[in-house]
Amino acid sequence: MIPIYPLDGGRILKYILCIFKGKKKAISLTNIISNIMAIILTIGTLVLIIKSKNIAYILGVIYIWIIIIKENKIYKIKRNMYRILENNIAINKD
Repeated sequence: MIPIYPLDGGRILKYILCIFKGKKKAISLTNIISNIMAIILTIGTLVLIIKSKNIAYILGVIYIWIIIIKENKIYKIKRNMYRILENNIAINKD
C-alpha cells in the first residue's frame, strides 16, 4: 500500500485527507506526498540495484514515474480549474 496516487494506497490517502482537509487541499497534499514517495522509492530501488546487481527493479520505478508524471499533469489542470472557478465566484460576488 504505497501512498502514490493513483495506486490503491494513494487513493486511500486522498479519501482520508478529503474527510479532514477538504477536496481541494486533499488533492494538493496527495500530489505532494506521491512525488515524495516516488523519490524515496527511486532512491531505495537504486540502493537495491547496487546491492543485488539486478537491473530488473528499474522497470517498476519507470512505471511509477510514468504514472506520477501523468498525475502531475492532471493535478495542474485541476489546480487551474479551481483557480478559474474561484476567480469567477469572486467576480460574481462583486
